[in-house]
Amino acid sequence: MWTIIVRAGMMLSTLMIGKQVVDHFWPAEIHPTRLYRVGQIARYLGTTQETVLALVEKGDLKAHWGDNEPRIPGSSVLEFLARTV
Repeated sequence: MWTIIVRAGMMLSTLMIGKQVVDHFWPAEIHPTRLYRVGQIARYLGTTQETVLALVEKGDLKAHWGDNEPRIPGSSVLEFLARTV
């Protein structure tokens, strides 16, 4: 019985890790309360990391600096997209 429980738990955790990997590399939507890395926003917007960094430096995207790289709040990305449409 314990073997079944352990295997089911392992399968569930593997599925959850797979979902996190897919969400990390191919975000389907931007969540306003989440912080994103420059590469994630570049992939979402279909542009380069240099372009995203230029938007941060220009002030079009607000960012919090941590670990010597900007973390961009999802709310900032959504505001930027609303202004450009």
